[in-house]
Amino acid sequence: MSLNEILDIINDPIVFEGMMKDLFKIVDKDGSGTLDKYELRNLLSEFCKKIGIPFPKEDDINDLLMGFDTDGDVDVLNYPEFKDVVHRIIKQIVVILT
Repeated sequence: MSLNEILDIINDPIVFEGMMKDLFKIVDKDGSGTLDKYELRNLLSEFCKKIGIPFPKEDDINDLLMGFDTDGDVDVLNYPEFKDVVHRIIKQIVVILT
């Protein structure tokens, strides 16, 4: 995927929202409507493999859960929190690529 294609996706709220909902459903293996540490770890593992970066440590995953928590349930990410995480990661990748 080119940088321009990535920018088109994150700048089109309808396309981005659809992709995020689909991704969330895939990652939410137990159908709870939230992502726990294990579901998040699996997502990050696949993501890191695909782009060739080191896998985060357990403490980093815990920090991610706590850092993006907006509703006090620090052990899981709900959909809006998940979308915020992915959006920020994509923006950081775009900055690195430009």
